[in-house]
Amino acid sequence: MSADARLELAVFAQLREVMPPKARKLEIVREMRLQGDLGLDSLALASLLFGLEGEFGLDLMADPDMPARMREVRTVADLVAFAASLRK
Repeated sequence: MSADARLELAVFAQLREVMPPKARKLEIVREMRLQGDLGLDSLALASLLFGLEGEFGLDLMADPDMPARMREVRTVADLVAFAASLRK
């Protein structure tokens, strides 16, 4: 399995942890919107951020641009790309 595939699986796992129970039945695809399709609210998005921080061993709050960067994450694909950028 490629590093990109492992990253995507890790992101999907983090998503499943914070998704509302009724949305957990859905198959996650990259085109889905985090709030509209998966039902994530602001608390779930914050939990997702902290989960990614723990998964990748980062201190996201040390980056002053992080709030602006997170506002641009709207879809699963955006989230995967965001997580990939954290690894670099």
